[in-house]
Formats: sequence, C-alpha cells, structure tokens
Amino acid sequence: MNMLGIFERGLQRDRARRVEVGEPLSGSLDAIWQDESRRRLVACRKKSVQGVPAEGDVPAAFVLGAKDSEMILIASLLHAAEAHVGVATRRGKRVYPGNAYRADPPAAPLLAGVTVYAVECGWAGEGANVVHIDHHRPGDAGYGRPPREYFSAASIGQVLAVLERDLTDAGRASDWRVLQQRFGAEARLVAAADHCLGAAYRGACPGVDPQELMAWCVRGRAVFEHRAETEVEADVQAACHVIRERAVDGLADLRTLPGGTVPEAPQAACRCGIAVLTRVVDREGREKIGLLGATAAQVERFLAGRLVPGLAGCYGDPARGFAGGYVVPGKT
Repeated sequence: MNMLGIFERGLQRDRARRVEVGEPLSGSLDAIWQDESRRRLVACRKKSVQGVPAEGDVPAAFVLGAKDSEMILIASLLHAAEAHVGVATRRGKRVYPGNAYRADPPAAPLLAGVTVYAVECGWAGEGANVVHIDHHRPGDAGYGRPPREYFSAASIGQVLAVLERDLTDAGRASDWRVLQQRFGAEARLVAAADHCLGAAYRGACPGVDPQELMAWCVRGRAVFEHRAETEVEADVQAACHVIRERAVDGLADLRTLPGGTVPEAPQAACRCGIAVLTRVVDREGREKIGLLGATAAQVERFLAGRLVPGLAGCYGDPARGFAGGYVVPGKT
C-alpha cells in the first residue's frame, strides 16, 4: 500500500470512532508505546539519519494534556496521521487543567533523536528533546498573540504546523494535503474558540464566521457533555440573562451565586461581551477565582491584584481575555 493509502486508511478508521477518539488514550505511555511502536521509531530515526524518510512515520511523539474539545480534535488528527501519541498522567490518571503541568515523568523511555511534543502539559526533569506546544503561560509560543493570529497561536494550529513541516520534509506532502482538507475547517473553529472566543464572536478572527462558531460551540459542548444541543443553548441563554442583570461597568460578579458561577458562564460571557468573575473549587479543594470573557485592561487589573486583591498563583493572558488566581484563606 502506498503512503497515501496508508494515510487514507487512518482517516477511515478515525471517521468510524471520531467522538470517542480521546478515550483509548487514558493509559500511560508504556501502554501506548508497545514494542512495535518503539521499533518503528528506531527505524524512523535510522532512516532519517541516512536521509530516507520512513513510510507512515514522523520522527516525533506527542504527549497530550487535559481532555477538552480542542484536545479531542488534536488526538483525532494525530491518529489520522499515524503519529505516536500518549497522554500525560498524574498518579496513574489522566491530568486535568489544575495538574497538567505537574504530570508524572513519562515512564516509557524516549529514544534519543526523537522530539517529544508536550501539548498543554509538562513534567519535572524534561529532557532537551521536549518541546512545548502551548499558549497559556509567558514563554509559550502562543502566549500573548492577538486574535488575528489565533490559528498559529492556538495549540491545534501549532500541532498542524509541526505535522505540515514533518510530513513535507518526509516526502509526504500529499498526506499533508489530505490531512488539511479533512481537518482544516474545523481546526479553525476550534482554534478561535480556544484561543480567544470573545474576540472571535466580535469578528476579530480572520476566516471565522461568528454565527458558525456559535453553532459549533453549542454542538461541541453537547457532544463533550453528552447532552442535547437544545439543553446547552438553554443554559447559555439563561446564563446570559443572569450576566446582563449583574453587569456593572462591563463586569458581572457571579461569585456570590450558589456555586459561585452559572452553567455555561464562559460561553455566555463571550457571547454577551460582558466579563464575569467566578468562584469555584478545583479538584484539589482549592478555591479559584476566574475572570472570563474579559478585556485586556480587565485582565491586567486582575493580574496586578487590583480587581480581586489577595489572590495567590495568578495567571492569565490579556490578549486572550482570561485570568485566574487562588484564594488565600483569610485574605480574600
């Protein structure tokens, strides 16, 4: 079978199990990288040294962080490209956003000469062969990038850039074109939604139609949460009503509500164009204050401690419109 045939076989397999594509990745890298995978990576490395690319292989491995809509699509396209994929784990369980950068070091040996892409995750003792694909923290390739650069800034855009380069360098340009045709349109919606949803709804992301994006977001949430689209839309509309009622100077404080937020608050805030402050308890029992759907000025005030004084571990990106920080008992 030629390379295009191998690639199309991967696409056919992916189409048959698209929604659940992230599920089988819950094991450790040891479980995912079986002996055959190691042999293929070794073969790829040896042939690359001689200047001859290995069919069906890219000399890299990808470790994926917390599961969300973007990460599910990233997993889909990597599987379609027959890339080597694993997930970051913490104490045997897949990481979530709160511990994704404190993952356990991968137990499987990462072979010399193979680049390991950590997608929105990290671990102690990373080798020089680990490259981060991310846009959450200062220093990340996508951090601080404006809405007009949403695609190259978002993690899914960075993954596609790696695949385009590596597949082309390996003499598989036709495979890249198939991949782009299959995933390109949805990848743009995912990138806009993940990198700067509020700006995308305002029409600030080139090539993204706000109405199409709105429909995709509702559909994606319904699939991710195993709910009907009508239920998700009803929650968004209800949240918009609450946000508008509580808005003062472009900011709605939801922290005093039961649970410190409302369902679909991030989506509703971006749709309404009104920032929200939320108060939630994370999986480790820490109270977290979130600022969502915000302007750059609001995020800067938050990070400077002027919007909600006394928080610890603050993070955020003015260009993307979000920030967060943790409550210090007795201070906030």
